[in-house]
Amino acid sequence: MTNYSCEDLIVGGGMQGIMAARAGVRAGRDCILIDKADGVGGILRPRMIDGVSVDPGCHIWGAQETLNLNFMEDDLGIALEPVLGHCEASLTLGDSIARHLSTPTFESLPEHVRMEAADRARMHSADEIAGVPMGELWSAAFGAEISGMLMQMATRLYGRDPHDLALCAATQMGMSRLKLHTCDELRNMVGESLGPLLCSHPLDTKREAVTKFMYPRGGLGQFLERVASWLSGHVQAVHTNCNVRGLEIHADGGVVRTPDAEFRFERLLWCCNPLALAGHLGIETPVKAAVAGSPWRSFFYTCSQTDIAVEYTHDFRIASPMFRSWSPPACMSTQIDRRRWVIVECPGVGETDETVAQVGREIERLHRVPEGSCKFIASQAQVRFYPTCTYMSWLRDLSDSCETLARPVALPPVPLYGKDVIAQWWSDAVVGIGNSDD
Repeated sequence: MTNYSCEDLIVGGGMQGIMAARAGVRAGRDCILIDKADGVGGILRPRMIDGVSVDPGCHIWGAQETLNLNFMEDDLGIALEPVLGHCEASLTLGDSIARHLSTPTFESLPEHVRMEAADRARMHSADEIAGVPMGELWSAAFGAEISGMLMQMATRLYGRDPHDLALCAATQMGMSRLKLHTCDELRNMVGESLGPLLCSHPLDTKREAVTKFMYPRGGLGQFLERVASWLSGHVQAVHTNCNVRGLEIHADGGVVRTPDAEFRFERLLWCCNPLALAGHLGIETPVKAAVAGSPWRSFFYTCSQTDIAVEYTHDFRIASPMFRSWSPPACMSTQIDRRRWVIVECPGVGETDETVAQVGREIERLHRVPEGSCKFIASQAQVRFYPTCTYMSWLRDLSDSCETLARPVALPPVPLYGKDVIAQWWSDAVVGIGNSDD
């Protein structure tokens, strides 16, 4: 068995682990990173389909995530491609409807309902709603008519009763798509800041010219190769295929054991599943029902039209309010027959012949390519994590325990969503400010 020693041992090589390593390097700390997979990247890692490396289709680096964009450009030398986004419900700058919205909006509701919703929304701040279950908050904030409609939409999305989900987590993960889209009238009623209970953009700003997110030129595979190279040159060691089999915590550090190595550390930066950490520390975990998940499936299609526009589309027609498809930038097109590929994500939809055909037709319609241009190649199941309030409370208690009983352990007290949020939290934690609700 090989023995290693370091100041900071980082467990997890996903975005949290990468950002923790970057923070440690910048603070002059001696770091080792380990991960149970055979490479870094976590959910960002591509998969091979028919000999083609296909990216998983997750959101990558919003245009405002400056910390990570700077890291990619300055530290890794990765050029970025803007991916344009539009909503199926988007309007032009005038009053004409560019695309039809088949889910209710504020515009479709009576004036007295819109006025009541605006008045109620104005009364709530992000801090006030952080620990309130979704069902309780929406009922108090919007009244029975609106909250009932939102709950029906959320139930379709999650595939479960969403009343006990933590709204702060759901909001950060894109809950605005389930909220009622707002209009100029509502913005004038509430003010420029619409607050955490309302969609942040009026319909007339959801245009095709809006940059939805930034994507690394060359794809995620090349990006992760650059990350691995950067890590190997800046930290003491990177170990993959490295499962944690044992953990001891002492007042001044601890040791992590894997099948073939021991890692002694002054501080443990836990950048993966907190449930696993609790198991190693002998701390009781919440019941399974408190850890909410939503079943999704990603469909991958190749498209013979190599000149299609790069788009990110919302549609509400495929058995879900969140059918999503997008075609990566042209520089990421496959080299096989000069085909491009399109990713579609649907919650609660299985891979049947009927669904595959229906999704293919919708892709061709939304991306405005001829019938028969899209060929289905594979699908992949995934589960989105949506914490319940029970889970959020448990996680805060676990974080407090790590801070008071096991000081060498750094663990976020709430789930971290948004890559700038992840980067900032670990930067603060490395210099001793972490383990707070901020």
